Amino acid sequence: MKEIFLIILLAFGTYNAQDSLKSEAFKKNPFMRSPVFKPKYASYPLVAGYLLVKEANNGDPFAEHELGLRYLLGRGFAPDTSKAVFWIRKAAEQNLATANFNYAIMLMNGLGVDWNPFEAFKYAKKAAEAGMPEAQYLYGTFYLDNLVVNRNLNEAYKWVSLAADKKIPQAEELIKRLEKYGVKKRAETKNTNIVSSDSMQNELSYSYNPKTDLLNSGWELSFYSFGDKDSLLEERKSSFEILLQKNRGKLFQKLGLDTLSAEFKNKSSLQIIKETASYGSPNAFKLLGKMHELGIELPRDTILALQNYLRSLRLGAIGESQKILMIWQNATIEQKLRMRVKKDNATAKYVWAALAALGFDFSITKKQAFDLLKQAGEEGNIPALIELGLAYFNGTLVEKNFNKAQMYWDEAVKHGNKESLVRIAFSSILNGRAKKSLKNEFELLENAAERGSTPALEALGFCYEKGFGRRENKAKAAEYYRKAYFLGDGKAYESLKALYDSIRPPDKMFRIYGD
Repeated sequence: MKEIFLIILLAFGTYNAQDSLKSEAFKKNPFMRSPVFKPKYASYPLVAGYLLVKEANNGDPFAEHELGLRYLLGRGFAPDTSKAVFWIRKAAEQNLATANFNYAIMLMNGLGVDWNPFEAFKYAKKAAEAGMPEAQYLYGTFYLDNLVVNRNLNEAYKWVSLAADKKIPQAEELIKRLEKYGVKKRAETKNTNIVSSDSMQNELSYSYNPKTDLLNSGWELSFYSFGDKDSLLEERKSSFEILLQKNRGKLFQKLGLDTLSAEFKNKSSLQIIKETASYGSPNAFKLLGKMHELGIELPRDTILALQNYLRSLRLGAIGESQKILMIWQNATIEQKLRMRVKKDNATAKYVWAALAALGFDFSITKKQAFDLLKQAGEEGNIPALIELGLAYFNGTLVEKNFNKAQMYWDEAVKHGNKESLVRIAFSSILNGRAKKSLKNEFELLENAAERGSTPALEALGFCYEKGFGRRENKAKAAEYYRKAYFLGDGKAYESLKALYDSIRPPDKMFRIYGD
């Protein structure tokens, strides 16, 4: 499997002059576990406000940048995102490295300006070439995700290593990851366009004063990778048990949960995994599948393992196809499955139906598979009920019928399933069936998203991308799609790429040649 690295730039959203530092825009996002990344910048002396404005109006780039940050944070001035963008951009136009960096961050997050990662790339490049280590890290990560420019791991290594040399923690961690996957520094980085942050080329080169670092709320950056080498399913049995019993921090990260949440504090790992799976987490289903396959904390049962791997695949974990195929090719598994179907086992009926529908088995027709699915649903099999709802919602093998779709999802909810609540809420938003307000539907989606539900994350991304029930906000859409992908939903990457493609400039440098 190809390794895909992505950079997460947490989307802050815009706020108006009435917003304060307690605005949602500046809350710590518990989703990421990496350290907060605080930009450092050249700060104009803390003179009285009118003198700062005067110097900014006279074209001093340091004053322009300082004034923009003060408007952004409401330090001495009423918060005003538009004015913040105006002044930071003016400083960036004078090639102030830190202004270029901060403006790139604003473009990536749609903070007071239209979301535009392609323009952000250009401004990050200027700051990186001026020797700003944080910008070098940011610029290097653009070469990892195949979204803005073509993936180039050697170029990424070159720039990120410059930041790592300056002890930027995330850069040091990323270098280790890159080296783990075989990316090595092929030559010493020597570029006449890159200047040392220790010896400024001119007054506009990178420098900072930590005593006047105003951005203590920080822009948080991170990256992640997915692939067989880093997958939970590649853990040996002993290390897998350690993950479940001792390494709860890593477990929470894989499931997208807040380690500080009181909700999960006193629950066992198995309880947490089952609850997260109920909301629709592909990684949780991977874990449950592996637990049944190995007989760790759950009965060893290949059919139950298949059910969970199939659910993970249906939630976007594309890599599960190989795992399912390997199990299905076992000489005895088909016979075991048929025997359980004859005994009216609902799980076996769902598994056989799903295997046929997804092209793993050709011994029955699609109609026979759908009949098995209906039988499994009538016997209370939750995955079957979810799939039946989706079939009627999308018109797959049956005529579209939203009422029937909701009927099946309602039945799954009665059995304790939370993913079906997400499906109902999203279908209500899409079909305008909420009578007065969409408040309850969006609260439900946001609550599920916090619990690792990738269907909820994708639904929120779609709503913000298309303007369904929410003001269109491509930056927030990108944030939700990234989170869904981080949690194992491979389909979300396609949604993310389509979002990028919708505004991709014609410039040759931004042409993506393939994955």
